[in-house]
Amino acid sequence: MQIIDAAKLISYLRNAHRGDLVDPEDVRRAITPQTLLISIMHANNEVGTIQPIAEIAAIARQHGIRFHTDAAQSVGKIPTKVDELVSIC
Repeated sequence: MQIIDAAKLISYLRNAHRGDLVDPEDVRRAITPQTLLISIMHANNEVGTIQPIAEIAAIARQHGIRFHTDAAQSVGKIPTKVDELVSIC
């Protein structure tokens, strides 16, 4: 059994941890041949940032990468119909 240091396999986008708006092009540039998953919070409950998940999902689809979003803070506050959020993918 091999132990892998997960911290070496995770890419964080600049300032995304602070709740800033994520530029989809930054996501595109961060993709490597090893990228398996893109995960992003839809709406930040502390600062109110709403991420462009439809555009980021489209980038993930173009590269064959699985996409995950945490939309728990979105439901009941902003439109969160999944089929509409990813329909442009």
